[in-house]
Amino acid sequence: MFRVAAFWVVKAGGVRHLLGKMADSSSNLYDRHPVMFRNRPFSFMLLWVFLIVPPIALIVFREPLMANDKIGAFVVLAFIPVALLSLLIWFAKTRATRLRISEDQIHLEEGLLNKRHVDLHVRQIRTVRVQQDLLERVLRVGQVEVFTTGDNPEFLVKGMPNPHWIREFVRKRRESEE
Repeated sequence: MFRVAAFWVVKAGGVRHLLGKMADSSSNLYDRHPVMFRNRPFSFMLLWVFLIVPPIALIVFREPLMANDKIGAFVVLAFIPVALLSLLIWFAKTRATRLRISEDQIHLEEGLLNKRHVDLHVRQIRTVRVQQDLLERVLRVGQVEVFTTGDNPEFLVKGMPNPHWIREFVRKRRESEE
């Protein structure tokens, strides 16, 4: 049984109720992984087509595919493991990246076996750059680059949902601290 200490915080913007640190998930304002479908919808649909169409083609066109020592059936069925493996690798890559934002920290965690952690305080962040093409703007997903010092980003994450929320949060948070 977890105990959660509740307390009130008075800020210039009004009174806010916060939960204690024991409930870690409640202190995160943003806790997301990159998305699969909205990040690359055409690739996602194509992989699913390669999973669904070969069995249907084998049922519908069984006679022509079974001719010539069943080579046609093997060729058609070869798409299934390739598409399935591609989807599983893609899913593992998206779950291996996690971006969490709390009141004053941004934490990026990358990797399945070898982990990479980047913790940044909002005061350290100089710039948050969001890049989106037209389709990404429609699907509300994009690439987020966070800069602290220098010309190279501290980290870059592709396929993040609601990337402008991240940029606006950092901007408002830095303005409130100044």
